[in-house]
Amino acid sequence: MPHPVAVRPIQDVISCQIKGKFSGWSGKSIYTLTNGQVWQQAKLVKKYAVKYMPHVLVYSTDNGYIMQVAGTRVPVRQIG
Repeated sequence: MPHPVAVRPIQDVISCQIKGKFSGWSGKSIYTLTNGQVWQQAKLVKKYAVKYMPHVLVYSTDNGYIMQVAGTRVPVRQIG
């Protein structure tokens, strides 16, 4: 018999694009979205990925917000 898997619906989802170039995560990365919101990386993670105006998902979790972009995801906080 299969084991049940707990699923929590994602709420407060923002689906948008980064305005301009995405260069990955440097530890303090700040990105402006095409909707005008500005988000800053909230955890020291370094990942390299270069894309121009990639699609972004920002969603709420129990521990804050996560930004998912170009196959990466890191905790973020809104600063603008």
